[in-house]
Amino acid sequence: MVDHRRADARRNYARILAVAEQEVAAHGGGASLEQIARTAGVGSATVRRHFPTRHALLEAVSRERVEALRLRARDLVGQGESRAALLEWLDEVVAYCVTARGLAAALAYPADDPLHGDSCAATLEQAAEPLLRRAAQDGRVAAGVTVADLITLIVGIVLATEHHADPAGETHRLFRLAVEGLSPDRLPDRQENRPEGRRRSQSGGMDHDVTDPAPASGEQFWDEFYAAEERIWSGNANPLLVQEAEALPPGTALDLGCGEGGDAIWLARNGWRVTAVDIAANALRRGADHARDAGVGDAVHWERHDLSRSFPDGEFDLVSAQFLHSPVAQAGERETILHRAAAAVAAGGILLVAGHAGWPSWVSEPPHDVHFPTTGEVLAALDLEPGRWRVEREELIERDVTDPEGRPGRRADNILRLRRAA
Repeated sequence: MVDHRRADARRNYARILAVAEQEVAAHGGGASLEQIARTAGVGSATVRRHFPTRHALLEAVSRERVEALRLRARDLVGQGESRAALLEWLDEVVAYCVTARGLAAALAYPADDPLHGDSCAATLEQAAEPLLRRAAQDGRVAAGVTVADLITLIVGIVLATEHHADPAGETHRLFRLAVEGLSPDRLPDRQENRPEGRRRSQSGGMDHDVTDPAPASGEQFWDEFYAAEERIWSGNANPLLVQEAEALPPGTALDLGCGEGGDAIWLARNGWRVTAVDIAANALRRGADHARDAGVGDAVHWERHDLSRSFPDGEFDLVSAQFLHSPVAQAGERETILHRAAAAVAAGGILLVAGHAGWPSWVSEPPHDVHFPTTGEVLAALDLEPGRWRVEREELIERDVTDPEGRPGRRADNILRLRRAA
């Protein structure tokens, strides 16, 4: 669209908008229009000529961020499990509202305000409608929920926590509490269908047993798995990781299938810069919260990947794949992921693969056939270039653990530690 304003008017508008962005970032939606005029070196009447109302000012300040959210909603349509895609977008709206002060205030105005037909709220409602419609059609969101409802919920939480000591943490905590209200009445019985072997680990780390038939998709399975309880794992690092990594000099690490972040947080506490990856958005949210509570939030970067389809960029001094077992994996999927893991190891770096060697002692009648690969099979599948890798440890380890009922048990695991040539 051609801008027919005079050149001096365009300059005034740009200067006022730049100052307004700074003032809103500092003071939120209540930023003083008079202070904006003084700082911009114009009269109050000039500010009001360009922005007749506070709403108009907040709309202009927020437009770029709203456009980014609109494009993100478009990208998520049709991706993964429908409820997970919707929640991922809502999480990003929450994050934007917390970091971009003034956005929540802009969204608080009615979307159908006749003076702002193309308002921020209207733009986001239109953008998210396909995400919500798909989730509702799949029975993954309660009937009657609207995008306007969800935006109102987010705005209320953000504005209520704006002056909290940790507004980001408190906003995400309250939003997680509210999110359970999105579940249709039939969903709570998923707790009854949760795999018995997937109770919180009693041995100090994540213990991905496979004891139930696979559902339709990885996103659906793991999102429902982590939704079953507020916390699944103990929060401690896997003992095999600790045993192998505690003597290594810290560097960059990639944690594949990070779950709620026990391994990633332990690595960060020991000086590593960690990229933590999982398919489940709610697991990553919990991990980020736990890392922040542990004081290492800045040392861990959280990424969502279905590792069968995408993989983090870069090379790492340590790539850790701890108990990367999944009941929804396709044939050859784990081997493909481990191939990519090996390719991500930097020169002189370590690939650490831990896996179960069989069912634990308390599973006397396995519910279905699962093949637990040996270290030899993992090595053969990796098909590493001769002379470029050295096997530093290849071992079957039996250890005492506690079963889900609190009774003593035994479990056998494989550990494979490979170093890439410098």
